Amino acid sequence: KCSVFSSIPYGSNVNPKFCIRIENTSGLKLPAGPVTVFDGGEYAGDALLEFLPENENRLIAYGDDIEVSGTKSDFTSRNVETVTISDGVLSILYKQTQTSVYTVKNADSKERTIVIEHAKKSGFELAATDALSETTADKYRFTIKTKGGDTTELKVEESTTFRNEKTIFDMDSASFISYSSNAELPDGIQKAFEAAAKEKTKVSAAKKAFKDVEDRRTDAVREQERARKNLEAVGASSPQGKAFLDKLLRLENELDALKAESVSAAENVKSAEDAFAAFVRGLKAE
Repeated sequence: KCSVFSSIPYGSNVNPKFCIRIENTSGLKLPAGPVTVFDGGEYAGDALLEFLPENENRLIAYGDDIEVSGTKSDFTSRNVETVTISDGVLSILYKQTQTSVYTVKNADSKERTIVIEHAKKSGFELAATDALSETTADKYRFTIKTKGGDTTELKVEESTTFRNEKTIFDMDSASFISYSSNAELPDGIQKAFEAAAKEKTKVSAAKKAFKDVEDRRTDAVREQERARKNLEAVGASSPQGKAFLDKLLRLENELDALKAESVSAAENVKSAEDAFAAFVRGLKAE
């Protein structure tokens, strides 16, 4: 006889089911059907027995144990197990631990045998515990004793590992700052990202210089278009038209210079990116 918690919703206070464990040692296959349970010669409740082959056992629930109550709380933690930088890739192995704490209160004066059924989590492994009494396809069963008037806790820990990989070259500056100041990471990894951040600023500066040139080209083209329209409006022979012609010639020369400057700035961006890529590929840290 035992009291079984088959499910305790998070934050709820529930009562377990009175259960008996029956094993079929009769040499017969017992068909499914109703069962009447007597305890100490007195009627205790009714239950339904599923088909029971030879030498197998079942837990049969026949009533609520209102003298016992239980609650469940869950906690999740994540720790960094290993970190490496190689061939331009940051690889972090995390360990995630799911902890469930079952709190059982026995308001009766008699000791209770408590069975707590805990659903298995896919991909998680159970930490060793002496309270584990049985494992089924989809759940663990833990057995504890709770004295009369006592409160007992059962802690169940399950853990899994997962790997997160990121290409360093594709990270932005904010990511470099984040990783270089992350206390969870080893000192060597933080310093590697500090060095990478300095190299990344060279790429950012080259891209900014290229953008500045392109913005100036765009402004010059717009100004050229306005001057051309004004020239058409006033005519080339008027004093204003001559001024607009001079302006168009000046803008044309400026655009030629900006085009050459843009080509040079684009080459600088490529050189900075190539240098940064080579630096990142050469990073080794753990």
